[in-house]
Amino acid sequence: MFHVHRHVILDIETTGLSPCRGHRIIEIGAIALENGHPAEEFCSLIKVDRTIPLEVQQIHGITDEMLAGEPGAEEVLPRLYDFLGDGVIVAHNARFDLGFLRHEFARLSLPLRNRFLCTLQMSWRLYPRLPDHKLDT
Repeated sequence: MFHVHRHVILDIETTGLSPCRGHRIIEIGAIALENGHPAEEFCSLIKVDRTIPLEVQQIHGITDEMLAGEPGAEEVLPRLYDFLGDGVIVAHNARFDLGFLRHEFARLSLPLRNRFLCTLQMSWRLYPRLPDHKLDT
């Protein structure tokens, strides 16, 4: 029997840097690769009961007005949980994204047990002489 290897490349945008300080996920984008080929996409804005600070809006371009009428976390995150399945999560600076995901999933009593790969750590190992290791680079 042929086993499907699923990797989910994930990026999130948030209202700030720390879920412990009440910051929330406001956008999720993900693409699932099965055996190395694009299989599914997941994308959603998330309405939260928190304003997005101006300095954070300038980073990702998401405004409070853009979130009006969008679904809340209790609707979006269970769908993301199902989308992830048992796939390996791939993210740039995975510690940041997974910290937020764990926090948001815990609010809904959903465990996050997926293995993950961090492209930031990979970049440091493979290209130690780069001027920086930002995603754009």
